[in-house]
Amino acid sequence: MLVSYTSSAQGLHTIIEITDLCRQSQTGWVSEGDSTFDYIGGLSVRVLLAVANTDVGRDELAFEHQHPMKKPSIRPVLAIVSDLIHQNVNDVNINMIILALDILSLMGRQEAAQSTILTSTMAFWHALQLVIVHGTHPSKNQLVCAALRCVRVLAGFEGMDAAPRPDVQNALTALVPMWTPTFMAAKSPVDEIVSIVFQDLYVPQFIWFDDMRCEVQAYLDTLLEFQVPPQSFYDVARQFSFDALNGEPMVGGIFLRVYKQGPDRALPPAVAADFCEQLLVFLYDHAIPGRPRYDETLLALECFALLTETSAPDVERSCLSSFSEPPLLHALGLFMTMGVPKSNNGGFDVDAVQRRDAATTCMRALARHCDDATVLAPLSPFCQDMLAMAELQAGETDTPLACLQELCEASPDIAKHVLTSTVWITLFAMMIQAKHYVTEDQHMAADTLRRPAAAVWDALLHGSDDDDVQQLALERLKLLLPYALIQTLVDDPDEFDDEFEESAFDAELIWNDHTRGDLRSHVEYLLSQPNPSFPDDQMDYTHLDHGVVVGDFYLDLFLQNPEATSLRHPFHIASQLVAVWQQELANLIPLASQSMMSPPFSLPELVERGVDSAGLVNKLTNALVFIYREYVDVKATVEDDTTLCTDLMHVLEQCQTERAIGFPQTCVLRLMQVFATNHIFDTAEGLQALLMPLVRKHQDPILVLDIVRTILETHLGKPKPQQAFDALHVVRELGMLAVVMGYVDGSADMSNVRRPVECQALAISISRMLQPLDLDPSPIQATPIATTRASLPNMPTAPPRPSVDVMPRPTATPSFVKQLSIPTVRSIGRRSMPANYPYSRNHGMQSKPQPRKLVSEVSIDSASVDHSFIAPLVPTTAPESHSDASDPRTSAAFHRVDEEGSEQDASEYEVDIPSEVEFDLHNDQGTPPPAEEYDL
Repeated sequence: MLVSYTSSAQGLHTIIEITDLCRQSQTGWVSEGDSTFDYIGGLSVRVLLAVANTDVGRDELAFEHQHPMKKPSIRPVLAIVSDLIHQNVNDVNINMIILALDILSLMGRQEAAQSTILTSTMAFWHALQLVIVHGTHPSKNQLVCAALRCVRVLAGFEGMDAAPRPDVQNALTALVPMWTPTFMAAKSPVDEIVSIVFQDLYVPQFIWFDDMRCEVQAYLDTLLEFQVPPQSFYDVARQFSFDALNGEPMVGGIFLRVYKQGPDRALPPAVAADFCEQLLVFLYDHAIPGRPRYDETLLALECFALLTETSAPDVERSCLSSFSEPPLLHALGLFMTMGVPKSNNGGFDVDAVQRRDAATTCMRALARHCDDATVLAPLSPFCQDMLAMAELQAGETDTPLACLQELCEASPDIAKHVLTSTVWITLFAMMIQAKHYVTEDQHMAADTLRRPAAAVWDALLHGSDDDDVQQLALERLKLLLPYALIQTLVDDPDEFDDEFEESAFDAELIWNDHTRGDLRSHVEYLLSQPNPSFPDDQMDYTHLDHGVVVGDFYLDLFLQNPEATSLRHPFHIASQLVAVWQQELANLIPLASQSMMSPPFSLPELVERGVDSAGLVNKLTNALVFIYREYVDVKATVEDDTTLCTDLMHVLEQCQTERAIGFPQTCVLRLMQVFATNHIFDTAEGLQALLMPLVRKHQDPILVLDIVRTILETHLGKPKPQQAFDALHVVRELGMLAVVMGYVDGSADMSNVRRPVECQALAISISRMLQPLDLDPSPIQATPIATTRASLPNMPTAPPRPSVDVMPRPTATPSFVKQLSIPTVRSIGRRSMPANYPYSRNHGMQSKPQPRKLVSEVSIDSASVDHSFIAPLVPTTAPESHSDASDPRTSAAFHRVDEEGSEQDASEYEVDIPSEVEFDLHNDQGTPPPAEEYDL
């Protein structure tokens, strides 16, 4: 009833008029025991509280002073309520003050009323004073809660319709630092908000103790006593400061000394990011010693390092989000470049040195804890200064080089800057101690920087995940160092210093005092040049060449005595040799093309024709064959990780297509012999490509037959389901069986074959491997060679049909013979047969020892060799085998036939590697030739 009455304008004005008249007539009117005016005035205030608790009532109260029906003698309701707050707090007035604060809190939820209260009354300061003064008194708890509620509403922390007041909030935070906008807007309990004001705090964000509370109380008393204009909230926030905090360094709202001392350094993410930016700005503005707060910069640098360790993500976000020119991180570089000796007395500025070390610590902290490498990019211009600092502190500390190492590991941008500017030359000179020093002390001090500089190079080579940085570092080192020393630096930088000072003379490295001195002089010359140009200014080692040099390899020096050379990096050398070999062979094949009617060109013939690259290809082939056979791990790596075997097949087919069937094809076959067990060659196409040189009368059929025999052994050694083709069928379809049988029965032209018996033994081994594959019980015979050109592709004319006489296979008769245990002979190379060997020409004769001959003095007489004779086989202890056995195997059983034609089982001789078994023939005339031993 009362609320509805007061909702009308006339009723509200009547209530306000009653409240004002009672307030002007009496001083205290809350209790019923007082006068009539006191009682009526208390009721009217409670009516105003009820009106302010409604939305309509708040709107009416906000604009009641503008109503035309209002009497001029009646004060506005805000003035009446504010007057109630000014009363002294005692037991009589406390309830009325609480009512007045509640009315203001409710009216402050309306935006217009909120603005009127802040601009025309001192209610905000009165309410804050009540909280500060009476917050510790339990009896005044309701009063304190009402005052705090009024402060929160007027500052915009409460109320749906109330607008935030940043100027009021900043003034409140300036007086009570713990009451930050975030804390006050979090709707924390009233007891917690009040209790924090009366606690002593000593944390990075806040320092609060009793003296500061007294200062706030005195300041509020002054404001209320002198009636400072209510709209001066901005001035309060800007001008007020605590005298108790004088001398306490603070940046970005963080007390530096408290933050450094710890132990609690945890900051909210937003606060930490802002603190980082404010620190860098402060350091940049006060980097010059003459600035007012220069003395606090050392503490600020230490705090920045701690902030980076504890809040690295926030530091990253702050550095990446700030855009300034120059970047904020340049402040660290400014302090790092300080501490240079003064020109007047040659001493050091101790303060500057301390700040330089602190700035270096900050950079190292950034490199260790920041995950985003782009944060460190602004520090690139200070890399050269770090090296200068390292030279100044040589013999004392290697901290600048350690800092540069960590920066290169963490940031590809810094590593690229080092390698693309002249910084890398200074760093290289430091690693090899290229500079000349006058005194022994300077020399010894510079020597201490060699290993830390090598560690920086290791960071450039391995520290970054960017492949471009690693490749660029290798290219820079190749301009000045041999590969062997570069690889030592890559593998173990700690050993580089010792390897650099150690002399060497081998196929990979020619290194001595003279070359070291030349390199140091050249690098010192580069340091004196403002802008060295490469590759014009690279180190020249051509005066050390001994013959042919391929990449990083002295080829002729190696071939002089390959067995005595132990390669440091065989895989790298082999890779370089293969690359040059493929390039030179591609140029040689067109020059070695010939007619199919002429004999294949040999190496001397190509040299006579002016093909100079043939000699280099021969040297490369010799070196590669030795390396692949000597270093098994290199061969395995090449087979697994490269396409060399496939490339060899393509090159062999290219040689046959372009009719380079002589020396180039021999080089290819020699490498294929090394990798003959590879699965790439175990194909029908590979077998065809290898058998074609036999048809074209290759100059070294032993090489071809040995490769074919190895491929067949690998093929037949697999289980039947894993065999990709039928070897016998392929050989017959290609028409190659007759060619192989021609070497078996001696009908093939072996006039130029140096070891005809070995060639025949290889052909026999191949034929016997193919024999168990034939389903026909009759022995394998030479397939009649067709007379059409289509049967022999790539042949100019069909060769004459050879005459092959094969004895019929007799029936095996079991017999027992005495078996002799003779071990299988495996040799590294060619061996001389003993002079009195049972199957030799000199059996039964004693001959004088003959002098050894060189290969150039040997003239092989092939006319004395009877190709129709097959040397008898050496008996072994192998078990008996039936002649009809059809299991695939690489050995065969030889049978003896007596004069009546009956067959006796002889012992089996297994030919594992025919090229390693030595055979010889008897001279039909019975005159033994001289027993000569050939040294190849």
